[in-house]
Amino acid sequence: MADLLYLTHRLPYPPDKGDRIRTYHLLRQMAKRGRVWLGCLADEPVPPETLAALTGLCERFALVPVGSRSRWLRAGASLATGGSMSEGLFRSKRLAQTLRKWSAETKFDAVVTSSSALAPYLQSIAPKDVPAVVDLIDRSEEHTSE
Repeated sequence: MADLLYLTHRLPYPPDKGDRIRTYHLLRQMAKRGRVWLGCLADEPVPPETLAALTGLCERFALVPVGSRSRWLRAGASLATGGSMSEGLFRSKRLAQTLRKWSAETKFDAVVTSSSALAPYLQSIAPKDVPAVVDLIDRSEEHTSE
């Protein structure tokens, strides 16, 4: 059975919006094929039923809250140092520490991230011989005028 690491930029449950629908169904499919370690960020309160649903699909599950004010400070700092806003918005020392710990304990067969903003985590946790996939779920908004 495969050991899979899945990183999502927000909670994949409940599957009630576009990115959550996609990440939740991908998580379900991955869980059918192997053991999944899920690391995700949350910028909103998380109800117990959400935790129960995700814990039931995962070998390990880490939910890392990110405060809205500190996120924007990190986004600004990232821009000021030549990075992108997204890198700052989704950077979390706590998530990085958790992922390094998991990677030291488990040799993952593959790593999947749900957004290009999470790709920087791959450098510190995915050895070169482990396949890594970045699902470019990043959304762009189309504006139409009537």
